[in-house]
Amino acid sequence: MKQDSNIENLIQKFNHGAASKEELLVLLAYFKEHDPGNELLNVYQKAWDAAASGNGFPDAAEEYSLLVNRINKTRLIPVKSKKVMMQNFLKYAAVFVAAFAIAWFANNMLRTADNKYGSNFQNIEVPYGSKTKIELPDGSMVTLNSGSRLKYENGLGKDNRTVYLTGEAYFDIKKDAERPFYVNTSGIKIKVLGTSFNVKAYPEEKTVETTLITGKVEIFKSGEKSLKTPMAVLAPGQKAVFDKALGKQITEKEEEVKEEIAKLSSSIQVEKVVHPEITTGWKDNQLVFDNERFEELVIKIERWYNVEIQLSNTELKDARFSGKFDKETIEQAMKALTLVTPFRFEMDKNKITITK
Repeated sequence: MKQDSNIENLIQKFNHGAASKEELLVLLAYFKEHDPGNELLNVYQKAWDAAASGNGFPDAAEEYSLLVNRINKTRLIPVKSKKVMMQNFLKYAAVFVAAFAIAWFANNMLRTADNKYGSNFQNIEVPYGSKTKIELPDGSMVTLNSGSRLKYENGLGKDNRTVYLTGEAYFDIKKDAERPFYVNTSGIKIKVLGTSFNVKAYPEEKTVETTLITGKVEIFKSGEKSLKTPMAVLAPGQKAVFDKALGKQITEKEEEVKEEIAKLSSSIQVEKVVHPEITTGWKDNQLVFDNERFEELVIKIERWYNVEIQLSNTELKDARFSGKFDKETIEQAMKALTLVTPFRFEMDKNKITITK
């Protein structure tokens, strides 16, 4: 994949005002993860963090002036080296401006309510190949994985603390004993106080996974109004796996025969988490997998790199892979996997075909 060429095209689209929200997010993520020069690294980081949190925005003119002054103060550097340094600085000046402008636009787009949910809701969507970190109005922090969406009311933190998640997110919840925090997702409602935990609830997957890092969470079936009988209570280092199909079947049966909601516990399993980084590594830009079926790994790779993979070699579906990707390109990642279990693959832009 010619990533640099793609980024140049996106910058051109941005300059002409033709870039979509998803393309702006791709550019912002690129600026965060690619350092064109040590002097600009902190600038990009500030732009990224400001766009994610929505708490103001760095002064581009001020930051630019500081960079120029730092370069001018390097009087001990030989004139020739200093000239090269200035040339490199000017080389990235346009990128510097673009990074701030893109961050500003992305910030406003991310914090604007989606019309289809009405003006009382904020709707944050993250395209494949990107991640974003936001601060909620109540001070809680949420990191959203690629292909995820978070929705919440504008008054979050005042009257209630309830969010709706589709996809995957890592939550670091600010403690408020009077107002518990609730996460609604596919088939379940998660109740927390001051807690950090990960929730994976992609629509195309059969289960919903809740992994607790610190604190305590209670998991209820969606629609349970009393919230007196949780299906599961997690302690740090535990993961709850909810079977969406089984949970739905039990619920339908209970509606007919009025059985107690406690029987829903059969649709959720609690496991001990031996390696938390496998679950939460994604928020630190690490794609970690351990003895994972290739068919399931392909789905993660598609989200991670924003590619489409066609698995023509059906024999590979049940092959098991373990490893970690962080800075690898999609081509490097695919080649690494072939060293574990040999297979052929062809790449055509963002489409990959895997054969024997």
